[in-house]
Amino acid sequence: MGLTVWREVEEALEGIIADYERVNHLISFNQDDRARERGLDKIGCSLGPALELGSGPGNFTKRMRPRVRGCLVCLDYSDRVLTFGRARIGCKEMGYVRAIFERLPFREGVFNLAAAAYSLRDSTDKERFLQEISRVLKPGGRLLVVDIGKPNNPLFRGFFSLYMRYIVLIIGGLAAGYGYRNP
Repeated sequence: MGLTVWREVEEALEGIIADYERVNHLISFNQDDRARERGLDKIGCSLGPALELGSGPGNFTKRMRPRVRGCLVCLDYSDRVLTFGRARIGCKEMGYVRAIFERLPFREGVFNLAAAAYSLRDSTDKERFLQEISRVLKPGGRLLVVDIGKPNNPLFRGFFSLYMRYIVLIIGGLAAGYGYRNP
């Protein structure tokens, strides 16, 4: 993803902060939170510090927080998004850090858990991201990724691709007030 495209993505995401959760519920037919919960159920509770990657407006944060026995650090690229998330969640036992996935500003072996829900697609360099996560996780630390996958069935995959490419943009644009000119 080039810098120009990244800036467009950044502006679009910042522009829908208040509508982000509602739009995700609509385009996923209310399956987004269900998937977040299933992922968290798989890891159970986490002792010690945890890192949420791409915390956004706090959709996953509010589900993660009760399962973390220790400090939860919310990381996002945008000050606006972090400010919104902090105001929405309002928990004192949390940290908020502005950074990108490919250059995490933490010491080696700090976190027991790193988790990302629907955010790793915004990584500009997946290999570098994985190196950084490996570096900041403690030995035996866990990485939880909740995201959209492509169906194995070719017919479903074709429908899914069309849905993601066209229908999601229309639904999201209308729900966020952009109309058909959804950024």
